[in-house]
Amino acid sequence: PTESESGIFSGETIDRINFLRSYSTNKYKCHFYETLSGFKFAFLSDTNTEDLHIFLEEIYMKIFMNCVIRNPLSQADFKAGEVIKNESFINKLDAYMVTIPAF
Repeated sequence: PTESESGIFSGETIDRINFLRSYSTNKYKCHFYETLSGFKFAFLSDTNTEDLHIFLEEIYMKIFMNCVIRNPLSQADFKAGEVIKNESFINKLDAYMVTIPAF
């Protein structure tokens, strides 16, 4: 296999199951979830933290979809790098984050 097929890319280990889910450096691990519609969610953690992909997927499916996408009063069209200012989303995300064992 080539370097990219074997999971090694520019010295970083990439866990690949269909899409990029996480990668590690010697200082941190980045967990990543991208929706089919292009929304991206990420966590940075200690390098020893197990996969947090499921939590990112839950944030999208249970919090983001309900507070932002399905909310007719919320902006749902964001420009690259734009911050989500939906107070309901922020409050529910904060409450959810404390339930994740890694945090």
